[in-house]
Amino acid sequence: MDPQDLANCREIHAGLMAKERNSINYLFLEPVETTYFPEYLNVIKKPMDLRTLKENLEAGKYARKEEFYADAQLIFDNAITFNKDRDSKFVVDLAKRMIRAFDRLKKKTEAATAKRNGGGDSSTAASTSAASGGGGSKKIKLKLKRNNSILSTSSSTEEATSGTGAGDAAAPPPTKKAKKVKLKLSLGKSSSKSSDSKSSRSNSPASPIVETVSDAPMNATRRAQCYKIISSFKRRQPTNSKWFLKPINDPMIVKDYKEKIANPVDLGAITSKLDKNQYSTVAEFVLDLRRICSNCLQYNTTIDDSFRPIANECLTTME
Repeated sequence: MDPQDLANCREIHAGLMAKERNSINYLFLEPVETTYFPEYLNVIKKPMDLRTLKENLEAGKYARKEEFYADAQLIFDNAITFNKDRDSKFVVDLAKRMIRAFDRLKKKTEAATAKRNGGGDSSTAASTSAASGGGGSKKIKLKLKRNNSILSTSSSTEEATSGTGAGDAAAPPPTKKAKKVKLKLSLGKSSSKSSDSKSSRSNSPASPIVETVSDAPMNATRRAQCYKIISSFKRRQPTNSKWFLKPINDPMIVKDYKEKIANPVDLGAITSKLDKNQYSTVAEFVLDLRRICSNCLQYNTTIDDSFRPIANECLTTME
């Protein structure tokens, strides 16, 4: 593999493993435990995970960057294929979010390489040449996801024409720029806001605006719902939840645990923060709740560790 491509692949892998993605990458760090999922290899013909991907890269098993890209994509495609018709459908959402992260990292590294080599982004150059070429129109189509329904918004911009005739009395009016649509990702859901949100809502009466997790400030009603979530979880997982009621205090592992886990949390701490009204949004509560299981999976990484299936089962119940 070309040295620059190798460096880019390492950068992409580091980005997928970054701390800011700990809440979504924890299920893809190690090989799937076929001991607990014996049917996995009947469904997935080529298993792949982030650890194996890194080992293959450092062992020189990828002759071209495209081979690395294919295996990286395979990690998340496998997760979608295996979990799409199972109770663990939340894994599909995590995999899709990791795919989006992978695509962004890939574009970023390739754009940086092109800039260093003195070249430009081919897509940008194509757009520039199309805009300067005169006639024709450019159609942009955006898909926005809101409340599990897909809204399609399209806008077309007329290209300004010049030199269409020597006898033209006046130049054509300036072209209005297409409205920008800003997409915001929340925890497990997606919402969209545009600069002209009022008109968008009036044009889409069949798609009600639903407050997503990231949009919801904490108040007394939502705090009461958070208490109910914790109570319901303890009721559904009476045995497994006992492992997560209090902070890790085993003197044999507590030091190592604090070094490896950046944000330790437990059900007692979450309840205490609710009592003290320390959550400003519902999203902060949801993140802490998910961290309980993700921390467990991040710390207990061996394939035969008995805590991993407990964490997975608890996470499924929480979702």
